[in-house]
Amino acid sequence: MILITGATGQFGKLTIDFLLQKGVQPSEILALVRTEAAGNSFQERGIGIRVADYNDKDSLLRAFQGVTKLLFVSSSDLANRLQQHKNVVEAAAEIGVGHVVYTSFQRKNNSETSPLWQVAESHLATENWIKASGLNYTILKNNLYLDFVPGFIGEKVLETGVIYVPAGTGKLSAVLRSDMA
Repeated sequence: MILITGATGQFGKLTIDFLLQKGVQPSEILALVRTEAAGNSFQERGIGIRVADYNDKDSLLRAFQGVTKLLFVSSSDLANRLQQHKNVVEAAAEIGVGHVVYTSFQRKNNSETSPLWQVAESHLATENWIKASGLNYTILKNNLYLDFVPGFIGEKVLETGVIYVPAGTGKLSAVLRSDMA
């Protein structure tokens, strides 16, 4: 059984769509949702749901029962992400999930001097917890999603002439979220 966390988010939905297109039967896919109502659209497609929250380890323990493959989509809640991720890894290890695929991110600097430390810290900790857990795993080092680039460019780029990323003559290696899913 394949469980997709973050199933109602963009990456999770795209991954489920990709699995279905590749011929995985809906009955072999589970969507992790925070409320039953959020799972209605999945159930209508024959996809099972598991209700859990990264903040509630007990709910994760119940949700991971019988899961052989887990796509662990990183939390977007930066303030609580460290504990949330720890809950997911601990629950997966306790249940004995067969294989965990974690969505981390590409980076050059793993130290506190990184301008992206607020994001990198939780990814590094999660990667280390996964490696130490005894679980079989794959850690995806996703590039910046191309979908985010308009946000860096900004609405007033023509008036200001300012693009916030990349700096100077820097190059940007971005990829569509759908390609990563």
